[in-house]
Amino acid sequence: MLPEGWDAVTIDKISKIVTSGSRDWSQYYANQGDKFVRMTNLGREGIRVSNDDMKYVSLPVTSSEGRRTSLESGDVLISITAELGKIGLVPPGFGTAFINQHLALVRMEPHKAVSEFVAHLLSSEGMNKKLNGLNDAGAKAGLNLSTIRSFVIPLPPSRNRKRSQRSFRRGIGRLR
Repeated sequence: MLPEGWDAVTIDKISKIVTSGSRDWSQYYANQGDKFVRMTNLGREGIRVSNDDMKYVSLPVTSSEGRRTSLESGDVLISITAELGKIGLVPPGFGTAFINQHLALVRMEPHKAVSEFVAHLLSSEGMNKKLNGLNDAGAKAGLNLSTIRSFVIPLPPSRNRKRSQRSFRRGIGRLR
């Protein structure tokens, strides 16, 4: 049940991009360079992208995969294989970074949704359980990008979407 005035929307209605990383990044591994965010950099509690055990890559400037999977501040990351539903939010000043095939990148339309709110919402116990329930299990656990795009989340009225993080957390608490 939604709080009064809230809307149920699919992620594709509030995002510019929903994609995942590509395979075969090992050829670009380097001791230094751009950050390469993997599932191990996301946690179960909260939305922090950890620099612990960060890997680095050095991509050719002409890499189309690099452009497609390059992260921006405010991108929401979702683990889509094995440990499903780990959530991260790319913070301001994170630097140049890319993702592997085990993560989905969701880039919000800023006038439609606040990335930080969506990330906290997805990491909430109830939403995360719902996300995990959509497991496209075969031999391995997984969520496909169509599932991510069609995932329904509640959003507050548009006039409230830009409120402080404290207000967002109170809203999420009502949904648990």
